[in-house]
Amino acid sequence: MSVVKVGPFGGQAAGRVMDISPNQPPAQLKNIEIWHNQTAGIITAIRFTYTNDQDDTFTVPNATNVWGDQRSGSPQTIIIDIDGGEYVTKMEGTHNGSHVSSLRITTNMRPSQWFGNQSKGNHSFSVPLNKGGILAFFVRASNCINAIGVYVGSIE
Repeated sequence: MSVVKVGPFGGQAAGRVMDISPNQPPAQLKNIEIWHNQTAGIITAIRFTYTNDQDDTFTVPNATNVWGDQRSGSPQTIIIDIDGGEYVTKMEGTHNGSHVSSLRITTNMRPSQWFGNQSKGNHSFSVPLNKGGILAFFVRASNCINAIGVYVGSIE
């Protein structure tokens, strides 16, 4: 299976690069947790779980930490029913040149709510897929998600 990185989208300078292990390439997303501040229009943190080709499960960065800052409250969790054939087909959002302001994840079965605040970002981005799916994420993060990108590939 070929996996390709797309992005990142967002601020060009701030934040530390955070990525999955190159030794564990993704095959399928299982869930995504997003922390956000709707009033300020900031995506503050992300954590996700994916499987590899051997069906090993990985929570990134791990079960207790996040990429970014989780102090904005409780996460909104998007659970992907991979046993029911669900997979992520699109990531879209906005950024203001400094950080990701809004984010929405769409599966082949449904779109998520908008996280953050679209009106706070003056640059939009979108990664729609007609074939295959979004398998994992990578970011540049500080006390928020400064930029976000995705791994895309075929869905087995």
